[in-house]
Amino acid sequence: YTDKHTLSLHDALPISGNNIPLGDRAANARGGGQWDPALRNGKGGVKVGKVTMKQSTDQSGNVIWVPSYSTTEFLTSDDTTGNGAELMKIQYYYARTRAMELLYTHVRSNAIDNGADFQKNFAAQTITLPANASGTRTINATFAAGSDVSYELVESNLPEGVRFNINNLTFTSNKAQFGSGFVKIKASYDGWANKTVKFDVKVVEPVTYTGSLTLAKDTAYEATVSQDFWAPTPNLGANQAGTVSVTPSVTGLPAGLTFDAATGKISGTPTAGGEYKVTVTYAVVTRTISSNRPTDSTARYSSTFTLTVGNVVTVTVNGVAQKIESGSKLTKPADPEAPEGQRFVGWYVGDDAFDFDTAITADTVITAKFEAIPDSIEFRVENGEIQAKINGGEWVKVANVSDLKGDKGDPGDPGAPAPAPEGGCGSFVGTTSIVLVAVLGLAFVGFAIAKAAKCKKED
Repeated sequence: YTDKHTLSLHDALPISGNNIPLGDRAANARGGGQWDPALRNGKGGVKVGKVTMKQSTDQSGNVIWVPSYSTTEFLTSDDTTGNGAELMKIQYYYARTRAMELLYTHVRSNAIDNGADFQKNFAAQTITLPANASGTRTINATFAAGSDVSYELVESNLPEGVRFNINNLTFTSNKAQFGSGFVKIKASYDGWANKTVKFDVKVVEPVTYTGSLTLAKDTAYEATVSQDFWAPTPNLGANQAGTVSVTPSVTGLPAGLTFDAATGKISGTPTAGGEYKVTVTYAVVTRTISSNRPTDSTARYSSTFTLTVGNVVTVTVNGVAQKIESGSKLTKPADPEAPEGQRFVGWYVGDDAFDFDTAITADTVITAKFEAIPDSIEFRVENGEIQAKINGGEWVKVANVSDLKGDKGDPGDPGAPAPAPEGGCGSFVGTTSIVLVAVLGLAFVGFAIAKAAKCKKED
């Protein structure tokens, strides 16, 4: 090197890193060199394969020594026996060749900025793809056009639904699930300079919401929604395939806020407290050409965000939680359907009925209360039988009317108390009132009989 290029071989070799082998660029010598800073009395040197010299003649007939390129042992610059002078020349030939390679890389990549500069042209990147949607992303490799660059996929661990094409360095997602992964790619320049780079891959929400998700009531607010996965095809003709349009829309905004599709801005002053599920949707119209006929189709990609306005409390109704503004009242929900054999009693907080006209200022749990429906029973006399039915079921015989009749007793004087019945407990002898009591007694017995009969019939 001249005085203008003070980069020494000792300095240059470590700069190469592990990705560029030491030694001659020739295939039979690549990787055959090893830097040893202890050689040449601490000046350093390159160990190369031990060379066996043999005699030969040049074009003038002079005897010369030439190497056989044996690489079984390392040669050091301290070797002075035999053909040491020639061996030293071979050693420095390797060193000079290696220095030229390093200078070549330095000039083409760092100084002139147009070659094998991996830091610039193949830098590590994070690739993002939309979840539950279709999208593509390509690694940004900026090697100069016409450069001799090749790529090799070293390792791949991608999220579900993501594919990678090494031929065009493109990732494709097809309804990919949220997650992260990576690929490792080895890029080789001019067949010898190379570097392996890891590219992280993340599957994220298709829509980005830029702004606070917590809003102050009656205070001006602004946020922006955006996406960078789809864009209209520039200057798309009526009979050309491509993306026709990408149009955003927003639903579920709190009262007082509006959305401007042209700018992607949400702005205004929220006037009602509470929790709001805001859904941002992008409608992507794509045109395809088949048999010279254009066909437009629309795909919609959405993300939902939760906005909280003001001071809120959590109200749980029958296991479903919602947030409302503290101090506000809850709209009474529709009465729930009662389980079979039960009826809805009302809405309760603990053991107390809840009044929906009450302002709620703390977290509250409201549940529906049910109770069993009491059985209803009807009686009738039909064809000499006393019959009953339960809860609107079929009529079931309870007893024969004749079974309730006994010998008539003395009716007694009008207005006089009825005489005591005769015949003991098993007799129904007596007045009409006594007979009626007996009928009612049988009726209760018949109730059990009828219910059992009804259950048996249902079985």
